Amino acid sequence: MTPLLALAQSCAGSANARGNYILGMVDGTASAMHWNTGLVWSRCSVGRVWNGSSCTGNDDVQEWNTWAETRRLLPKSFTGQEHWGLSAGFAQDLLASGAWRLPYLEELKGLTDGCAPEPKINREVFWVQQNFENYWTASVNSFGDGVAYALHFYIGIYNGYPRSNAQNPRTFSARMVRGGQAFATLPAHPAQVAGTGVQTSFAAVTVQATAAGQAWGGARIEGQGNPQFRVNGGAWVTEAIVRSGDQIAVRVTAPMELGQRYTATLRLRSGLTTGTSPNGENPAGEATAVQETRSDFVVEAATVPGIPLGLSAVGGDGWAALEISPPADDGGTAILRYEAEAAPQPSGAVTTASCDGVRCTVGSLANDTDYLLRVRAVNAVGAGPWSAPAAATPRMGHPAVPLPEGAGSAAVVITGQPPGCTLTQLRFDGAATAGIALPAGARLPHGVMRFAVSGCAGASLRVSVTYPTSLKGLQLRKWGPPRPGAQPAWFPNGATLSADGRTVNWQIDDDGAGDNDSSTPGSIVDPFAPMALPSSTQSIPALSPWGLALLTALAALLGWRRRSYRG
Repeated sequence: MTPLLALAQSCAGSANARGNYILGMVDGTASAMHWNTGLVWSRCSVGRVWNGSSCTGNDDVQEWNTWAETRRLLPKSFTGQEHWGLSAGFAQDLLASGAWRLPYLEELKGLTDGCAPEPKINREVFWVQQNFENYWTASVNSFGDGVAYALHFYIGIYNGYPRSNAQNPRTFSARMVRGGQAFATLPAHPAQVAGTGVQTSFAAVTVQATAAGQAWGGARIEGQGNPQFRVNGGAWVTEAIVRSGDQIAVRVTAPMELGQRYTATLRLRSGLTTGTSPNGENPAGEATAVQETRSDFVVEAATVPGIPLGLSAVGGDGWAALEISPPADDGGTAILRYEAEAAPQPSGAVTTASCDGVRCTVGSLANDTDYLLRVRAVNAVGAGPWSAPAAATPRMGHPAVPLPEGAGSAAVVITGQPPGCTLTQLRFDGAATAGIALPAGARLPHGVMRFAVSGCAGASLRVSVTYPTSLKGLQLRKWGPPRPGAQPAWFPNGATLSADGRTVNWQIDDDGAGDNDSSTPGSIVDPFAPMALPSSTQSIPALSPWGLALLTALAALLGWRRRSYRG
């Protein structure tokens, strides 16, 4: 017995042309998936083993009942099967499980279509021998009990043969097939964006069956961008035999022109076969229907975003607030986020942050440390160039604390804090919510600023508040004990005002004058307010001793001149 691959035989142009088969190894068995029917066939007859180029060994030949029941290769049990020598209790459904089985007559006969001259089978795909034995099918003849069909590949004809004959045993070969359930619908995949000419991978999908059991068939991919897929992490291919439970990952190369799209289509095919009717009433009429599901994979060419057009930074209490001017060019696809870096000066560890929009905050910064900050835009392709840097110095406080009654906001900076000193409160209250009795007739144009810190034992903090308008003409007052142990009151705390009248500065010591929480070491509570006071309640400036002497001399001079005038 020698292979007939050298004979001049062709199935070109037919359903059995070489291009309609996908070859591969399935669980150690050389297999061929027929794209036109969705079925998966063994390339060797039962009994032979594939050695990489042909089938070695000898055909295993048996009577029909041995193949059907003893070897358990009957595709599906049916009512009345005992008329063909099968046990009444013998039950199985290989059409659902997808296990190897005997083919039905129409399935096996389909391998001969379009192949000529004899033998009528594609010998590039299937190994055959010179004597071209009959092959049993699972189809039975309802008009004659005990008759089953077999196909002779040499001339491509079939006949019914007694399933068992003691005087003339009919022992034929078998070629197995499998199909099982149909593949479930493949999910849709969102379009990907990639750099021009970049190979882009899509998330793997697990192939599912539509019902209990297993689905067997083939997968092919075609389209633009040199598409490929791989099964269970194997080699990248354009076609493969697959089954439910396999994981398929697809990759497509992006176009070379920005904005252009490539589309590739992955298709899965399987064969869904109906079994034998009760009592074999559909003699050799079992049918296989091709099932297909497909999914498109789209990749669009883009590039990284351009450089951000501008960046401003404002320091806060351990953070810096950024405002970004987006790039003029987003690279052809939407900007997803911005990446930020804050580098302490002159050196130190760089702090990073991810920003969802053009306004964001970089945290975990050291107060009273100068930082240079920069940002870059990120899209689906990657990160663009860094922006020009912006400087910021985080300090305890806040650059924009809202004032009561919509009067704008004030910038508060607190310095001099030791390690571990933490800001626990910072706000401005209106007169109605201040909760502190005011001097008679006093007004609070900018409310009462309240701040509190903890963990600041022995600290001397310097407070600077910049208001949106000038404080000139107002009295600067602090609430708290004017001296240690005294009762809290509003008193001038030595605060100074800037030349433009907008910024006020003062110092507060832990447990010192004005600390409204002298009972808790390390805790400082410091209410402060610019007040408009009635003139009768405003303090009269006190003169120095030199001023008093000058005033006395002036009064004496005026008295002498008056006497001189009268004389």
